[in-house]
Amino acid sequence: MIIVVSVLADVLIYSLLMAHDLDLDICKIVQDKLEINKKKYPVDRSYGSSLKYTAYEDQQK
Repeated sequence: MIIVVSVLADVLIYSLLMAHDLDLDICKIVQDKLEINKKKYPVDRSYGSSLKYTAYEDQQK
């Protein structure tokens, strides 16, 4: 578990540094991505499933 925590910390540090260097709003990026995922994986159809998002697109048509 210590290795996972260390690697995760590295990923977060580099992500934050990159966002800073690119003058990106991290909160906005996360909110936008959550909104995209909400549309790709509707809870009522995807909860508890590991299907790819394209499986849910077919159900929306």
